[in-house]
Amino acid sequence: MNVTKNKVDEILQSGIHGPKELKPEERKRFLGTIRERVEGALTAGEVYQKKGHKEIESWITTVKKGEMLLNGDIDYAYLSPYIQLAIKHHLPYTIVENQEADTNIGLVVTHADAVDKPQIGLDDIQKEKKKSHSTSPKQGLLSKIKRKLFKNKK
Repeated sequence: MNVTKNKVDEILQSGIHGPKELKPEERKRFLGTIRERVEGALTAGEVYQKKGHKEIESWITTVKKGEMLLNGDIDYAYLSPYIQLAIKHHLPYTIVENQEADTNIGLVVTHADAVDKPQIGLDDIQKEKKKSHSTSPKQGLLSKIKRKLFKNKK
């Protein structure tokens, strides 16, 4: 009898508050999806500055099944170039209007399933590129000249 009462309470709570949602804070931040499905994301500021077209095109071509989610609080004129990229590559897109969620995310390219990428933002990608360039050994002038000379002889 106790199990039945718990089940009834669960059904009533679901009816009153809606179904339980997995990771609601992540869904609010990432325009309705969860972090582990994100291929890449831009902040609203990056969308306003029209950044990341090359990276987004790369993200889109990586995604087999998924979609582009765009923040509906951003003016359509700023979203339009990104929408055109989605159309060009036949990726579905949705403009998310969520008055309850306060997020700095402007655009998300998301998979249908989890991919759990460690770096999803432009800042993450740029930091990684700088890090890889800074870890390469520095070459002196003589080394650069030798490389140029021997490169041309091949």
